[in-house]
Amino acid sequence: MRLPIKTFLVVLGLTGCTSATGPNGIGTVPIPGTVTMRVGDQVKLKNSAWVLTFSSVKSDSRCPVDVTCIQAGETSLEFVLDNPLSAQPRPPAVQVILNGEKPDTVAGLILRVTRVDPARYAGKTITSRQYAAELAIAWLTPPD
Repeated sequence: MRLPIKTFLVVLGLTGCTSATGPNGIGTVPIPGTVTMRVGDQVKLKNSAWVLTFSSVKSDSRCPVDVTCIQAGETSLEFVLDNPLSAQPRPPAVQVILNGEKPDTVAGLILRVTRVDPARYAGKTITSRQYAAELAIAWLTPPD
């Protein structure tokens, strides 16, 4: 019996990689590695059973590039981490704030969003499928 997939949030404070594959296929990213993902994209973490899915953009309060702001804002991105070969419970839902002070971790992985595109402009809407996030992934402790 498969257990429900858990999700975690990555909240981004502004800031040659692998591209993920969309809903019809799955890409592979080496660990450590960097991958660019769009909403709906999945990547398999090389030499593991883990699959990472960029499921949604929860919010985007980044300052538009054509406006002067007091704060840079942030982007909240939701990813789903799943191990289809494991009968163990999935990692718990967790919200991670990326502020550069400490690594963001889930299920023994360090995750860091290094870029979100496209840039925001005042009065223009970005659809969820237009978003692309660059994500650096590493093992907290490499598996045996």
